[in-house]
Amino acid sequence: MKWICTLLVLCLSTLSFGQKTDNSNSLSNSPFKDRLYTGGDLGLSLGNLTFINVNPILGYMIDEQLSAGVSLKYIYYRERYPEYNWEYSNSMFGGSIFARYLIGDSFIAHAELETMNAEVRPFLSTTLTRRWIPVGLLGGGYRQGVGNTYFQILVLYDAINNRDSPYRSEYLFGPSNLPIIIRGGLILGIGN
Repeated sequence: MKWICTLLVLCLSTLSFGQKTDNSNSLSNSPFKDRLYTGGDLGLSLGNLTFINVNPILGYMIDEQLSAGVSLKYIYYRERYPEYNWEYSNSMFGGSIFARYLIGDSFIAHAELETMNAEVRPFLSTTLTRRWIPVGLLGGGYRQGVGNTYFQILVLYDAINNRDSPYRSEYLFGPSNLPIIIRGGLILGIGN
């Protein structure tokens, strides 16, 4: 876990070294509220497999390209197989810190350290226990928008790939393949 945290800090440090050093930054005289943005993503899948994801974020533009923020997260997951009279459900909650670096006008580099509280089955155990699960997401994406409102899509790699990760069912190529997650969401500027 320590090496993942070190890797995230190094990635974020590298991003901050790439900042502009001149005074042409149009945010330099902006009030605090004009640097804030909010948004997030919602996910919904219904049927024998039910997945509900609510993920609001609050971010702060450090300069024109670099931003950082916090996120809250709630996930409800249920599998139901009536033919076998079997059902499993889990409510998960947590939060994260993230950093984003804008490359050009539309591309984003993204790093996020998240922790989720969920019921898990420890290895070789028959009972469920609730515990905190670390998730380290690294990746990038694309954003498109008008004014201070953007739609974005991110492709993220779960660098920790914990066996109890709440995202295993969301991995792009299945739960036992590469830990790649695709996220989409809306970002809204709070200020003018």
